[in-house]
Amino acid sequence: STPKPSSAASDVYKRQSQALVTTMLGLIVAIPLVFLHSILTSWSTSLIEILEEQSAGLIAKNAGKS
Repeated sequence: STPKPSSAASDVYKRQSQALVTTMLGLIVAIPLVFLHSILTSWSTSLIEILEEQSAGLIAKNAGKS
C-alpha cells in the first residue's frame, strides 16, 4: 500500500509543475492589469482636474451674475 519512491517523486514533480504553471498564468494576467490600472488612474486623475477647473469656472461665472 506504500507507494514506490519513484511514484512519490513523480507526484511531487507533477505538483511542482502545476504550481509553476499556475504562477506563470497568474503573472501573465497580473502584469498587464497593473499597467492598465496605471493608465486608467492617470486618465481619471487628469479628467478630475479638468472637471474641477470647469466647475470652478462655472461657479465663478454664476457668482458674477448675482
